[in-house]
Amino acid sequence: DTTAGSGVVTFTNAGQLTIAAAGDINAGGAVTQNGAGAVSTAGDIATPSNISFGKAVTLTGDVVLNSGAGNITLSSTLDGPFALTANSTGSTIFAAAIGGSTPLAVLQTDAGGTTSIHGGLVRTSGDQTYGDGVTVTVSHQFNATAANARVSFNSTLSAGGNPLTISADEIDFNGGGGTISGSSTLVLQPNNPAAGIKIGSLASINPGAKDGILDLSTTDVGALADGFSKITIGQSAGTHAITIGNATFADPLLIRAPAVGGSIAVAGDLVSSGNAITLDTPGQIGAGGSISSALLTINQAGGVGTLSSPLVTNTDNLDVQNSGSGDINIRNGGSVALVGHFTNAATGGEVRLTTVNGSINTGTVNVNSAGGRIALIANDTSAGCNITVGTGGINSNGGEV
Repeated sequence: DTTAGSGVVTFTNAGQLTIAAAGDINAGGAVTQNGAGAVSTAGDIATPSNISFGKAVTLTGDVVLNSGAGNITLSSTLDGPFALTANSTGSTIFAAAIGGSTPLAVLQTDAGGTTSIHGGLVRTSGDQTYGDGVTVTVSHQFNATAANARVSFNSTLSAGGNPLTISADEIDFNGGGGTISGSSTLVLQPNNPAAGIKIGSLASINPGAKDGILDLSTTDVGALADGFSKITIGQSAGTHAITIGNATFADPLLIRAPAVGGSIAVAGDLVSSGNAITLDTPGQIGAGGSISSALLTINQAGGVGTLSSPLVTNTDNLDVQNSGSGDINIRNGGSVALVGHFTNAATGGEVRLTTVNGSINTGTVNVNSAGGRIALIANDTSAGCNITVGTGGINSNGGEV
């Protein structure tokens, strides 16, 4: 160990600076590396003042940095398959990518102070735990690569106008309502493209469990502040089995399991009032719950609901394409207009849209089936519901209408 009493410690290294595991530094003043050479370290540093590294740092062992009320600043890249713990009630600043060449094992910051991340990437094999408020200043990815690894934010996360992606088999937002904010896109996805996903009340049964299922509980969903341009859940090539309980979002939402083997089950009430909700999966979209939105888009599916258990919607606009197998069975709570598509490409697959209390207007959409029955049924508790077939017409290709 090196003890510097009340003095500062400065390393001005032209070549490699190596700090061994037995080379822990206990200083009374600032600890600074400002030479032109890179750093390899396995040694802890403790000081009530600032800790700063000007050049690239590689961890060769687990490292704890304790700066008290002082700041911790890493001005260049950070790599190495070991754990870094950064404890500061001041500012912790990561100016460049973390784990870009070699993922860290673990990254942890303590409560109190702030963490600013400017490098666009934090990649670990194991957990990432942020105890203090985090700000990212560029398009950014948080990625925990190991099976069941967790990324946790225990305070705030502010992305500003920067796209933000969090990839981990477990994601936890523990700071409270509205603590995760941004005005660009947010992607929440398991690192494993085959991992299951539970959203809302169904995830809240066992929130935060490291069980190979990404649990986005009501606490996690409630932490998402209004303002994101779109929230996406699921990988772009995911085969997830996604189950949705009661969940209310404040922003446009895409839920996707778009690769063969994916599926989505709407078992609770999914709400994004005034916004668009899009479901994208080649598998069955199971019903049992409801979806409330200004626009509901189904990009692909292997059946939507069933005759005995239709997908219940409360939306002003519907855009539906069933491209696999099965039928389209949707029951809307009020009047609805069709936009974009209302098509079932499954041979013999039925297209059925009913309203509980409202009219149906097909507009410019061609309501289309591949030989299956087409049924548009506008129910009303009183007189006045209408079915308006617009310029797009209806084409059942030989099926009953």
